[in-house]
Amino acid sequence: MKRILVLCTGNSARSQIAQGYLQAFAGNRAEVYSAGVAPHGVNPLSVQVMAEDGVDISHHTSNHVDEYAGTAFDFVITVCDNAREQCPHFPSSAELIHQSFPDPGHQPNVDALTSFRQVRDEIKTFSQNFIASKLTEQSDITVRSATPDDREAIENMLKNASLPISDLPESLSNFFVANFESQIVGIAGLEMFGKIGLLRSVAVDPAFQKKGIAEKLLQKIKRHAEESGIEDIYLITNTADQYFLRQGFHPITRAQAPEAIQQTAQFSGLCPASSFVMKHAL
Repeated sequence: MKRILVLCTGNSARSQIAQGYLQAFAGNRAEVYSAGVAPHGVNPLSVQVMAEDGVDISHHTSNHVDEYAGTAFDFVITVCDNAREQCPHFPSSAELIHQSFPDPGHQPNVDALTSFRQVRDEIKTFSQNFIASKLTEQSDITVRSATPDDREAIENMLKNASLPISDLPESLSNFFVANFESQIVGIAGLEMFGKIGLLRSVAVDPAFQKKGIAEKLLQKIKRHAEESGIEDIYLITNTADQYFLRQGFHPITRAQAPEAIQQTAQFSGLCPASSFVMKHAL
């Protein structure tokens, strides 16, 4: 189990909110603590805005960083510049991470509650990405068939990855999604034309990349293709040719692509003529 310490000046707001979210997202994979260089109590608005999002930090206490001087941490996160400047020395094994957030309640022309909510949301996003990049293992990711309820999440992920959505099939029966808990973090689809298939819409949330998620999705696609009688899988890519080369695909000329592939929207217009066309024989 990892140990995480979050530091800010007063251990009143930002570090308390971060502790709450990091612990909620980490579950039993980490113990999360927070402290300040000049602690002055937990701000009631911190408790209130976290409760609004379903996270209870009413039991938190405000602690001085010196209380943890003898504790070995895996990560020490500073969430304000002052805490970073005054951060004491921790064992070299601790990874030091700095991500400064505005001081809630002290933003010009913003009322205190609105300010706390805005900073809370920023810290929530940071905390999700931190847990995804630092604590998520491949075994935490599951792959399942897509459902109609997944369409909005799939479209948003494709947009963020600059991949086409205008030709996304009405039926998502040959699409698969990778889940981390209830969050969709990866997608891949297959269009089938007799004994050939077109691999499409492969995307992974940036916060979850380099965790083998794309490989898991490709394995699922290949098994599904084999079970469906597909003999060859084709794909069209602008920039990921080297990645797919490592996954068993090899480049072909556009003229070598079967007619059914050439007639797809991706081949004929959505993807530029400079795109790579690749093939994988099952």
